[in-house]
Amino acid sequence: MLHVIITGERHYLTFLLAIYTGMHRGEILGLKWGDIDFDKKMIHVFRSLACR
Repeated sequence: MLHVIITGERHYLTFLLAIYTGMHRGEILGLKWGDIDFDKKMIHVFRSLACR
């Protein structure tokens, strides 16, 4: 059901990342390509964005 709801969504991959990893919005928004290790299939969280 959730897949059907968010498939057409502009931020589909962002939703999937949050759902499958448990990462918070600020952690996802703070990611850079260098934080993702595709060989080891790991994401390293070094920073987080916060709204003021």
